[in-house]
Amino acid sequence: MKKTFGARLALAAVTIATVTAAVTGCSAGGSGDSTTSSSSPKPSAAAKASADQSKADACAAVKAGLQKLQSMQSEASAAMSDPQKALDLFDQMSDTMTSIKDQVGNPEVKAPVDKASAAIDDYATFLHDAVSNPASIDASKVGEKATAITESFTEVGKVCA
Repeated sequence: MKKTFGARLALAAVTIATVTAAVTGCSAGGSGDSTTSSSSPKPSAAAKASADQSKADACAAVKAGLQKLQSMQSEASAAMSDPQKALDLFDQMSDTMTSIKDQVGNPEVKAPVDKASAAIDDYATFLHDAVSNPASIDASKVGEKATAITESFTEVGKVCA
Protein backbone atom coordinates (compact mmCIF):
# COMPACT_ATOMS: atom_id res chain seq x y z
CA MET A 1 0.00 0.00 0.00
CA LYS A 2 2.83 2.39 0.81
CA LYS A 3 4.41 1.82 -2.60
CA THR A 4 1.07 2.48 -4.28
CA PHE A 5 0.55 5.65 -2.25
CA GLY A 6 4.04 6.84 -3.19
CA ALA A 7 3.22 6.25 -6.85
CA ARG A 8 0.04 8.27 -6.48
CA LEU A 9 1.93 11.12 -4.85
CA ALA A 10 4.33 11.00 -7.77
CA LEU A 11 1.27 11.41 -9.99
CA ALA A 12 0.27 14.34 -7.82
CA ALA A 13 3.64 15.90 -8.51
CA VAL A 14 3.09 15.32 -12.22
CA THR A 15 -0.20 17.14 -11.83
CA ILE A 16 1.64 20.00 -10.12
CA ALA A 17 3.92 20.14 -13.14
CA THR A 18 0.85 20.07 -15.39
CA VAL A 19 -0.66 22.98 -13.48
CA THR A 20 2.51 25.02 -13.68
CA ALA A 21 2.83 24.27 -17.41
CA ALA A 22 -0.79 25.31 -17.95
CA VAL A 23 -0.15 28.44 -15.92
CA THR A 24 2.91 29.25 -18.02
CA GLY A 25 0.72 29.30 -21.12
CA CYS A 26 -1.90 31.45 -19.41
CA SER A 27 0.48 34.05 -18.07
CA ALA A 28 2.22 34.48 -21.41
CA GLY A 29 -0.86 35.85 -23.19
CA GLY A 30 -2.20 39.38 -23.44
CA SER A 31 -4.95 40.96 -21.41
CA GLY A 32 -7.57 40.70 -24.11
CA ASP A 33 -8.21 44.47 -24.02
CA SER A 34 -5.30 46.56 -25.26
CA THR A 35 -6.92 49.87 -24.38
CA THR A 36 -6.26 49.50 -20.67
CA SER A 37 -3.56 46.82 -20.56
CA SER A 38 -0.99 49.30 -19.28
CA SER A 39 -2.93 49.81 -16.06
CA SER A 40 -1.65 48.65 -12.70
CA PRO A 41 -1.31 44.84 -12.50
CA LYS A 42 -3.28 44.78 -9.28
CA PRO A 43 -6.80 46.18 -9.43
CA SER A 44 -7.92 48.62 -6.80
CA ALA A 45 -9.76 47.25 -3.78
CA ALA A 46 -13.01 48.69 -5.12
CA ALA A 47 -12.60 46.77 -8.40
CA LYS A 48 -11.75 43.42 -6.82
CA ALA A 49 -15.23 41.91 -6.81
CA SER A 50 -17.12 44.33 -9.04
CA ALA A 51 -18.93 42.95 -12.06
CA ASP A 52 -18.10 46.33 -13.66
CA GLN A 53 -14.39 45.46 -13.60
CA SER A 54 -12.87 45.70 -17.09
CA LYS A 55 -11.67 42.54 -18.76
CA ALA A 56 -8.16 44.05 -18.90
CA ASP A 57 -8.10 44.70 -15.16
CA ALA A 58 -9.48 41.24 -14.42
CA CYS A 59 -6.88 39.61 -16.67
CA ALA A 60 -4.12 41.71 -15.11
CA ALA A 61 -5.14 40.40 -11.68
CA VAL A 62 -5.25 36.86 -13.02
CA LYS A 63 -1.81 37.16 -14.62
CA ALA A 64 -0.25 38.52 -11.44
CA GLY A 65 -1.63 35.55 -9.51
CA LEU A 66 -0.67 33.05 -12.19
CA GLN A 67 2.90 34.32 -12.05
CA LYS A 68 2.89 33.41 -8.37
CA LEU A 69 1.61 29.93 -9.24
CA GLN A 70 4.26 29.62 -11.94
CA SER A 71 6.96 30.45 -9.40
CA MET A 72 5.86 27.39 -7.42
CA GLN A 73 7.09 25.17 -10.25
CA SER A 74 10.55 24.96 -8.67
CA GLU A 75 8.95 23.29 -5.65
CA ALA A 76 7.31 20.57 -7.76
CA SER A 77 10.42 18.39 -7.96
CA ALA A 78 10.74 18.28 -4.16
CA ALA A 79 7.05 17.35 -3.92
CA MET A 80 7.68 14.20 -5.96
CA SER A 81 9.47 12.55 -3.06
CA ASP A 82 7.86 14.21 -0.07
CA PRO A 83 4.13 13.66 0.52
CA GLN A 84 3.88 16.56 2.95
CA LYS A 85 5.48 18.93 0.45
CA ALA A 86 2.97 17.80 -2.18
CA LEU A 87 0.12 18.60 0.20
CA ASP A 88 1.64 21.92 1.22
CA LEU A 89 2.20 22.90 -2.39
CA PHE A 90 -1.37 22.12 -3.37
CA ASP A 91 -2.61 24.05 -0.36
CA GLN A 92 -0.51 27.04 -1.49
CA MET A 93 -1.88 26.71 -5.02
CA SER A 94 -5.41 26.53 -3.67
CA ASP A 95 -4.88 29.63 -1.53
CA THR A 96 -3.36 31.49 -4.48
CA MET A 97 -6.29 30.58 -6.73
CA THR A 98 -8.74 31.73 -4.05
CA SER A 99 -6.88 35.03 -3.91
CA ILE A 100 -7.04 35.37 -7.69
CA LYS A 101 -10.73 34.47 -7.70
CA ASP A 102 -11.45 37.13 -5.06
CA GLN A 103 -9.84 39.80 -7.27
CA VAL A 104 -11.91 39.03 -10.36
CA GLY A 105 -15.38 40.47 -10.81
CA ASN A 106 -15.60 40.66 -14.59
CA PRO A 107 -18.12 37.92 -15.49
CA GLU A 108 -16.30 36.82 -18.66
CA VAL A 109 -13.05 36.24 -16.75
CA LYS A 110 -14.61 35.12 -13.46
CA ALA A 111 -16.30 32.00 -14.84
CA PRO A 112 -13.13 30.22 -16.00
CA VAL A 113 -11.15 31.47 -12.98
CA ASP A 114 -13.81 30.04 -10.66
CA LYS A 115 -13.61 26.73 -12.55
CA ALA A 116 -9.79 26.64 -12.28
CA SER A 117 -9.95 27.46 -8.58
CA ALA A 118 -12.52 24.70 -8.01
CA ALA A 119 -10.31 22.19 -9.89
CA ILE A 120 -7.30 23.04 -7.71
CA ASP A 121 -9.42 22.90 -4.54
CA ASP A 122 -10.86 19.54 -5.60
CA TYR A 123 -7.41 18.07 -6.17
CA ALA A 124 -6.10 19.44 -2.88
CA THR A 125 -9.02 17.78 -1.10
CA PHE A 126 -8.32 14.55 -2.98
CA LEU A 127 -4.69 14.59 -1.84
CA HIS A 128 -5.61 15.25 1.78
CA ASP A 129 -8.10 12.37 1.65
CA ALA A 130 -5.42 10.14 0.13
CA VAL A 131 -3.05 10.89 3.00
CA SER A 132 -5.78 10.30 5.58
CA ASN A 133 -6.92 7.03 4.03
CA PRO A 134 -4.50 5.70 1.36
CA ALA A 135 -6.52 2.50 0.89
CA SER A 136 -9.47 4.51 -0.41
CA ILE A 137 -7.62 6.14 -3.30
CA ASP A 138 -9.26 5.68 -6.69
CA ALA A 139 -6.32 5.84 -9.09
CA SER A 140 -8.61 6.65 -12.02
CA LYS A 141 -9.46 9.96 -10.35
CA VAL A 142 -5.86 11.21 -10.63
CA GLY A 143 -6.00 11.53 -14.41
CA GLU A 144 -9.54 12.86 -14.32
CA LYS A 145 -8.56 15.59 -11.88
CA ALA A 146 -5.38 16.44 -13.79
CA THR A 147 -7.44 16.82 -16.95
CA ALA A 148 -9.91 19.10 -15.16
CA ILE A 149 -7.06 21.30 -13.96
CA THR A 150 -5.43 21.47 -17.40
CA GLU A 151 -8.70 22.22 -19.19
CA SER A 152 -9.73 24.90 -16.71
CA PHE A 153 -6.39 26.72 -16.95
CA THR A 154 -6.51 26.46 -20.74
CA GLU A 155 -9.88 28.20 -20.66
CA VAL A 156 -8.48 30.97 -18.45
CA GLY A 157 -5.67 31.38 -20.97
CA LYS A 158 -8.14 31.65 -23.85
CA VAL A 159 -10.23 34.31 -22.10
CA CYS A 160 -7.21 36.43 -21.21
CA ALA A 161 -5.28 35.84 -24.46
